[in-house]
Amino acid sequence: MLKLSECATLDTRPGKHELRSRAEQRTAWWAEAVDLLGEDAVAAMIWNATHPRPVARVQVSPEWVAGMADRVIDVVSRKRSVWQASHVRSEVECQIRGHVAAYQWEHAAVAVTTEALAVSRSIAPQPDRLDEPQLLWRSADGTSV
Repeated sequence: MLKLSECATLDTRPGKHELRSRAEQRTAWWAEAVDLLGEDAVAAMIWNATHPRPVARVQVSPEWVAGMADRVIDVVSRKRSVWQASHVRSEVECQIRGHVAAYQWEHAAVAVTTEALAVSRSIAPQPDRLDEPQLLWRSADGTSV
C-alpha cells in the first residue's frame, strides 16, 4: 500500500524545472508576481518593503512609565499567580518593544521595571503558617497531638 501511494504521489507531481542561476530565478519570480498581481502592485510592494515608514516613538515620561507599569502588572498577574522580578522584566521588554527609541531602551526598561515592582503596586508574599510543621502537630489550645 505504501509503495502504491508513493507511486501515485510521484506520478501526479509536476516536474521540476531545470537548474537556474539566481538572476534567472529572480526573473522568473518577478514574472510570476506580475502575472498574479500586476506590475504596479509588485512595484509598490517592493517600494514599501525597501522604504519603511518611520515609526513614531513615545517620549519616556513619568506618566508613561506609571501607565506602562500598570499594564505590565496587569498582564503578569493574569498569566501567573506568583511571579518574580525576572517575569516582570521580561514582560516590560515585550510591552515596550517598538514603542521606545533604541537610545532610550535600557533607561525605559529599568524605569518601568522599578515602577512595576514598587511596593505600592504589588503585594509582598506573606509567610505561609502551614510551612511550620510544629503548628500541624498541635491542637487549638497548643498542646501536642
